[in-house]
Amino acid sequence: MAITDAVVGRDDIDETRTAAMGGSFGGYMANWVAGHTDRFRAIVTHASLWALDQFAGTTDHSGYWQRIFTPRR
Repeated sequence: MAITDAVVGRDDIDETRTAAMGGSFGGYMANWVAGHTDRFRAIVTHASLWALDQFAGTTDHSGYWQRIFTPRR
């Protein structure tokens, strides 16, 4: 948000026309932003997911991701 603040502070930027975007994990974060602020006029997300618990069936190499996102006991 600090970067967004800096950009919309410029005279040549229309702060009513801002957007956020991301792909893969950046898409997951764009989805998170969409649910936590109304600051952006548009959110563009691709190759992402809405919930980490659904990740295993929707990604390549799911074993790796399950390993790093599963809490150790």
